[in-house]
Amino acid sequence: MPETAPAPIPALTPAPDSWEYSLYIPHDPRAVTVCRLTLRPILTVHGLAGLLDTAELLASELVTNAVLHTKGPACLRLRFRDGVLQIGAWDADPEPPEPARKLEDL
Repeated sequence: MPETAPAPIPALTPAPDSWEYSLYIPHDPRAVTVCRLTLRPILTVHGLAGLLDTAELLASELVTNAVLHTKGPACLRLRFRDGVLQIGAWDADPEPPEPARKLEDL
């Protein structure tokens, strides 16, 4: 019986030029680690591994602030559009955080 070549795999849809991920997290200090560990594969599969260190630092700072200074859940959002990666965080607290010092003292 002659050997046959495997059937070709259908082409996948090309990756979109823009994408967005949101990770909703509980009010828990472990959420910072969860966000960092989730961020890595997202950026890697989208070909942005060169941004990992900076993106992890920014995401960690944003999520840490949300966990430390609010009492409710939060969300880490990653958005890539027009060649720019945006990292943001949202928290459930309706009030802005109190500044550590008054502007006059700066």
